[in-house]
Amino acid sequence: MLEIVDLTVAYGPVVALERVSFTVAAGSVTAVLGANGAGKTTLVRTISGLVRPRSGSIRFDQKEISRLAPEAIARLGIGHVPEGRGVLAELTVEENLRLGGLCQADRADRHASLAESYELF
Repeated sequence: MLEIVDLTVAYGPVVALERVSFTVAAGSVTAVLGANGAGKTTLVRTISGLVRPRSGSIRFDQKEISRLAPEAIARLGIGHVPEGRGVLAELTVEENLRLGGLCQADRADRHASLAESYELF
């Protein structure tokens, strides 16, 4: 389960998200909709660890992740594909996300990660 509680994100003095709260149940599909500039990308980048929140919490499977590095968040299985970039058309959405989320932090895991990458093609 992903739980966002009172999330506020700002770029300097400009507040992009203010006290956003919602929960995404495990196994569910959720869409984030809004006009240009509504904060959709900021929300996803914050969940992924690419942007730090000013306040609030982000919990994934009951673990606080709002201060984790993006690599650590990716290891938990959270990732996103930026609009219009870095997507391989011949792969499914799941395969693109898996490919982007492969971490090579441990030398012992590199061979397995490479093998998994090659299986996608």
